[in-house]
Amino acid sequence: MCSITQSVTAVQTIAQSKLPTANCQLPTANRFAYAKKFNKIFIVMMAVMLLGVGSSWGQVNYVSWDFTTALSSGDYGNTINQNSVRTTALTNATLSTISLNGTGIAITAATTFHRSTGWPTAASLDITKYLEYSITLTNGYTYQNATLTLAMSVQTSSATSAPTKLQIRYAYDANSFADAGIAQTIGQTTTNPSLTIPAPGNTTSTILKVRIYCYSSSTSTGNFRILTSALTAASAPIAPASATNYYLKSGGIISTLA
Repeated sequence: MCSITQSVTAVQTIAQSKLPTANCQLPTANRFAYAKKFNKIFIVMMAVMLLGVGSSWGQVNYVSWDFTTALSSGDYGNTINQNSVRTTALTNATLSTISLNGTGIAITAATTFHRSTGWPTAASLDITKYLEYSITLTNGYTYQNATLTLAMSVQTSSATSAPTKLQIRYAYDANSFADAGIAQTIGQTTTNPSLTIPAPGNTTSTILKVRIYCYSSSTSTGNFRILTSALTAASAPIAPASATNYYLKSGGIISTLA
C-alpha cells in the first residue's frame, strides 16, 4: 500500500493534468477560475481516496490476548506470561497487564486460559472486585470520538459454584466507570460476548480503563476463565497536531505545515 504522502502526490498530479499547462496563456480574469477548479478536483479526489483507504484498513487491534496458547508451566496471572500472548497495533501507547483487584478473589494456575476464583455469590456485582487493564496513549495521541468493540471468549468451571454473570465497565481518563451494555450470562459452555465501549464524547482522552466483573453463584469455589479477549476499533487513535498537514492556497498550490 502506498503512503499518504505518495497518495497526495498522485492525486495532485492527476488533478493538475485536468487543467491547462503552464505554457497555456490565459487571460488574467480566467486564472482564478482555473485555480478554483483545481481546488475542487483535488478535494473530491482526496475524499474518494481517503474513503477507500479507511475501508481497507478494517478493525484496528488496540489490545488482544490469546490465552489458549499453552504454557509449559505457571499461569496467566504472571506479567511475563500475559505479555507473551498479548498483541497490539498501537505504537504510541502503554499497555497494562490484566490485574486482579479485591479481597477474596485470586488467580489460579492454568496453562490454556486466564483463570480466577473466589468471585462474589451475590446476585448483583460487587464494584470492589474485578479484573482490570488499561491503554494509555502517549506522544500526543488521543482517542477518536468513536466506539470500540470488546469481543471475548469465556467459560466457567461449574454451573453452580462458579459465577453466572459477567459485566464489563469502562472509564476514560479520570471519569467514573459506567456499564458497557448489560450483564452477560456465562457458563461451562464457552460463550462469546461482544460488547460496545461507548465513545468518550471528545477527542482529547488519552486513557481507557476496562474492568471485568463476575458474580452470582451458589458458592465461590468455582472459577471464571478467559480464553481470548480483543479490544478493537474502526480507526486508529488521533495523531498529534504537530503531524504533517496539507492545505490549499487560493492558487491551487499544496503546502506543508511542519
